[in-house]
This record gives sequence, structure tokens and C-alpha cells, in this order.
Amino acid sequence: MRITRTRQIDAPADAVWRVVGPGFADVGAWASEVVRSAAVQSVGRPDAVPRGAPCAGRACSVTTPGFDGVREELLDYDDERMSLTYRAGGGTPGVVREARSTWSVTRLGPDRCLASMTTQVELAGAGRLAGPVLAYLTHRLGRRTLADLDHHVTTGRPSPRKRRAGRRRGTGPLGRVVRANAALLVLLGRSPITARTARALAALDTGWVVASGALLAAAGRRFSTGGWAAVVVTSSVVATFGALQWWHSRAGGVVTDRSATPN
Repeated sequence: MRITRTRQIDAPADAVWRVVGPGFADVGAWASEVVRSAAVQSVGRPDAVPRGAPCAGRACSVTTPGFDGVREELLDYDDERMSLTYRAGGGTPGVVREARSTWSVTRLGPDRCLASMTTQVELAGAGRLAGPVLAYLTHRLGRRTLADLDHHVTTGRPSPRKRRAGRRRGTGPLGRVVRANAALLVLLGRSPITARTARALAALDTGWVVASGALLAAAGRRFSTGGWAAVVVTSSVVATFGALQWWHSRAGGVVTDRSATPN
């Protein structure tokens, strides 16, 4: 899966690149989806720091469900071309086999440039079923992050979304139930699905939908319109998967590993 987002920014390309490139480790200061971030000087490889890069990578605490303590390792850094590529080296859900992003800044004039963000994600096992949902969330994340960057560069202040995120409180026990449910789905989804695990997944999907509905009812005023849409869309897809998993369990189960399927 490959998602590209671009945004024209009314600021010099060099000013935008200073935030994206040299300021790579400080993304937590302006991106609303990142709570905090810090530079990482070593990621366990002798050539870990690309030539000219400010660090080997960064450690981020993010708001995205299923991602915990994400470590992002710089793979390529070109100060002259104003581009960089990094990959998630840890903290992603088990169904994500590989995730990497490329940022670039292109000069359009003395006070105008184009910022681009391309994300590539490879899913494993049953996680491929969640591809459409992940594509939607990745597309939304790119749009929001570029908007945050635009506001930060042109005004010198974090965006209103970032400031709201800093004040937002947790969603309490219901939020923890949804996150725990997601963790169980990831654990079960990494194994071949038998009739028994299909029924378990269907039950967890039902729990996800119920908990998400209760979460919106109890704390919906804390959600933005985009947050509401994300929960509703995700719950609808999960409900569909749950129904399919229940049907498969009634039919005797399915095998998700194609190499184990008889010819």
C-alpha cells in the first residue's frame, strides 16, 4: 500500500526543510498526532546515521491506536535535494510487516514550496484484511500532518489541532477496553484462522463495535468530526469482518496461510 499526500506552503523551501530535515527529531513540537519525540543517536547499525543527518532516528509517543513508543530510523537523508526516508523500527502492531515514509520539499518560488509525504505499508497475515481502513487512516494522517507543518512554519506556532491535542484528556476505562480489544485482535490475527479462532475473532469484533459505541456515547464531545468519522468507519468495517468470520466459523473455518492450502 502506497499513499502520497502533498501540500503547497506559502513559505521558503529552506524554512520548511529546516523543520522537516534538521528538525527531524522535534516533530513532537508541531505534529498533532505525536505527543512527544526525542532524537535517537544509535539504532544498532554501524552506518546508522546517514551522511548529513541530524541523528540516527527518533523515538515518538503517538496518538494512533495500536502504535506504542514508535522508533523511526532514518534510511536516507539528502540536505541538498531536501528529502529524507525513514522506517518504523519498532512500536508498530504485529500485523505491520514494514512501514516507511519519504518526505521531500520542492521549491516553487522564493516564498512558496511543495511539501510531499509518501507512506508505504506492508501488512502481514490477516492484517491485510484491514488494508482499506489503514489506507484511509494513513491518508488522513498525511493530510493532518502537512496541515500542521504549514501552520507551524507560516505562523511560528503549533496548529490549533496540536494545541487541542495537548489539552485533551484520556478517554478513561472505555478507551482502555477498545485498546485491549485491538491488542487481542492483533495477537489472534497473526495465526492461521481455524473455526475456533474465527469465532473468537467474531466475538472480539463484536466487543470492539460495542465498546466503540459506548466510547462515543460517553466521551463523544472530546472527539473532532474526523475522530467521529474514523471511529464510525472503523467500527463498520470491523462489524463486517466479524460477520464474515462468524460465517466462516459456521462453515468449518478458513486457512489464512495459502502455503498450507491443498492444491
